Amino acid sequence: MNFIPFPLAGGRYEVGPAMRRFGQATIDYPAEQGHFRFDDHLAGTLAAKLQALRQAPGESHLKAVDADPAALHAALQECFRLLAAEHPAVAAVGEEGPTLHHLGLRLTGWSRLERVAEPWPALAPVAEEILARLHREKGLDLLGDLLGLSVQEDLALVRGPAEDDLLEWLHVCLPSNWAPAEKIGRSFADVHQPVVHSERLIISRRQIMRAMLQGGPFVRYVWGIHRDGALCHNPRIHQAPPWPAVATPAELARMAWLRVERQTTHGFPGLDRALFTIRYWVEPLTVTAQDPWRRERLATALAAMDEEELHYKGLTGAREGLVAWLQAPH
Repeated sequence: MNFIPFPLAGGRYEVGPAMRRFGQATIDYPAEQGHFRFDDHLAGTLAAKLQALRQAPGESHLKAVDADPAALHAALQECFRLLAAEHPAVAAVGEEGPTLHHLGLRLTGWSRLERVAEPWPALAPVAEEILARLHREKGLDLLGDLLGLSVQEDLALVRGPAEDDLLEWLHVCLPSNWAPAEKIGRSFADVHQPVVHSERLIISRRQIMRAMLQGGPFVRYVWGIHRDGALCHNPRIHQAPPWPAVATPAELARMAWLRVERQTTHGFPGLDRALFTIRYWVEPLTVTAQDPWRRERLATALAAMDEEELHYKGLTGAREGLVAWLQAPH
């Protein structure tokens, strides 16, 4: 069975950097490479991004008020080059700009959008909407939107130096219970202040930022249990229904979805900037539980969460029933 990634081999919930270098294996994870992943969910993910952009303009694609346009433009160009290096069948970058083979689009002179081929058949419907949207844009808006609507990952660019960092640009359409508009233009410490037990993250913020800007590339995973399978959990766009006050463990399990995020960083030291990517997977908890090993570790991790962690993850009132269901014979 094709399960989604599962960052719970240790059977615990943890808050911390947990960053691994590309190519580095651990007892829990194999070695990994690459910031961008493409699979059969590409069309659906791009459709979900477009829906978020339609529903709430100005909530998902943002740049800081004091962004440096020239440096930001250069960083976005580097992101396209990174995509082309990893996936030459998807993208190519020449002196005049990027060509996105899967969308049939080219950006000439890094500023003029044109259709150069038919999109991949599976992407035809979303490609038409992407083209129509991009034709209304120019400059950095066009460049950033084209990048964000070419990949399954959500994207962010942070600006250094490490001692005075800034979240400079976001194309984040599918966040997990946070609003990008509340984060743009803020520092690493400010962005992570609401995270439960974030003290260790904030204390290490300068080392983390220095590693993002000058080291790596790095990869990490995070996870949560959601009340529905929507990809977009921006609270300004989508409000998941609450857990019911009264429900059997089996009823709770049928409502629950495991959500996993793969996060990577890639530094552009010459620009004093770094790319941060977020890739999402969701699957019904009833699917995850078909694997006894995963079921046992997920039950252990949920059972060990304290009240602050449960509140932060939106699981207050649901944890006991979910653990009971996971631990019951299947």
